[in-house]
Amino acid sequence: MSSQYLVREFCEDDNFESFNQLVWDEHIRRGKRNGVTMKGDFSIDYSQKIISKEQYFSNDDSSHPINKGYVLESDGEPVAILTITLELEGKNGTIHKLGIKEGSEVSLEPLINACNTYIQHNGGNTVYCYSEISPGQIHNADIDFWVNYGFKPEPYYAQWVVMNDFFKWQPPADLEVDRVLPATDLDIDSILEILEEDGERYIAENIRYEFSEWTPEHVFIKLCNTDGEIDGVAYYKVNRDRGTNTLGIHIRPKANDQSHYHEIRRFVRCTLMSMKQLNLSYAGTRMSSRNLLSIIALCAEGFSLAPIGTVVLHRSV
Repeated sequence: MSSQYLVREFCEDDNFESFNQLVWDEHIRRGKRNGVTMKGDFSIDYSQKIISKEQYFSNDDSSHPINKGYVLESDGEPVAILTITLELEGKNGTIHKLGIKEGSEVSLEPLINACNTYIQHNGGNTVYCYSEISPGQIHNADIDFWVNYGFKPEPYYAQWVVMNDFFKWQPPADLEVDRVLPATDLDIDSILEILEEDGERYIAENIRYEFSEWTPEHVFIKLCNTDGEIDGVAYYKVNRDRGTNTLGIHIRPKANDQSHYHEIRRFVRCTLMSMKQLNLSYAGTRMSSRNLLSIIALCAEGFSLAPIGTVVLHRSV
């Protein structure tokens, strides 16, 4: 890369409004390249601020912030930005925000290298990023974009499933709730271990972010088999507006096949009934395609599939 390019960290006096616009513009361009159209229940509010100074410059005097941002400058002008977020209880990190000035033919490698160095200093060895896919896709230009930078896609994708008017959902009158139990604080660590053991390390880390503080708004439910072993887990946090966008349902591999679909759907219904009892107004979940039967069960209850999925990619640092 030409010597006219310089990589630096975010500064407090940076123009974060312009950074926010860079990220949104790149997000829209990537969506168009992949043929992604977000509308109806999945419309996006492009006026939303998705990057701000407060995310990178805290007032708590922390010497080791979780979020870092890097700028690629050409002749003193920003042409690209990239941000990295460290795991809460791990050593690796995830690229979250990408912005590239329209028309700039620049390599992101210097920015990725800066993120890699940050992870290495934290003792980590892997950087992750997201790519979006349309339903039915197994590959697209956005995945190729990151593959060209040395990232490898995970074998499963995440799919948003939502019901914006959850008041409409009604549980069946004859719903059986046996062996569906609330999880205790002691169970929660086991749930995280289960997710990581079943290959859902990334989802486990997201739970650590979303549920970093245990409060009465956090709900954990488990499905036990007749031997008392955990076959499935569900979790969500009730938001201030009496809804949730953190619903998660995970079925263990030994109980996650077509022969167990009736039990999976029963567990899904029991989870939804708990949300009904709390008078939730809407519900959203980002489900792993590992749990396809759970996604099918949610759709059978009236949930809608988003027109987009998410693939996680990884690269060694």
